[in-house]
Order: sequence, then structure tokens, then C-alpha cells
Amino acid sequence: MLNLESRLRLTTAHFMALPSIVRATDLAVVMPRNIAMGFAEQGSYAIIGLPLPLRDFDVSLHSSRRFESDPSNRWLREALVRIFGKA
Repeated sequence: MLNLESRLRLTTAHFMALPSIVRATDLAVVMPRNIAMGFAEQGSYAIIGLPLPLRDFDVSLHSSRRFESDPSNRWLREALVRIFGKA
């Protein structure tokens, strides 16, 4: 047992807000490694692997009804569902 203490201080709706939050505070972030690697290219961040199992999380697709009938937007949504949707 690692005797870790849960001290959740902040949640965000998406990962894009995290680099500026981490840069301006003393907080750390838990996020997928591939996203962290992209952020690390933009600044001086330390990436440390967690020595514990992590749970899966859901990824959702949100789209404005205003663009529902737009052919290119519909194509993109359908492509994303084909690629990332559950079987």
C-alpha cells in the first residue's frame, strides 16, 4: 500500500487549460501520457509516471446543433465515431 492521500484541488472540462494552470500554481496534474508529451514540448514540465494502476475514462464527442446539417461537420463526427466509438 502506498498510503497516498487524495487532495483533489481542481477539475477542468478539458486538458487544454492545464499547462497554464500548472505554470501559474504549485499544482500537479494527472493526464494521459500522450497529451502530457505534447504539452511538454511547449514548456518546461516534468513528466513522471505514476506507480499505480489507473482507471479508464470516457471520451465524449460534443457538437453544436447549429452545425448538425453541415456536410463536412457531419463527415467529421461520423469519422470520429467510426475511429473512436465503442464496438
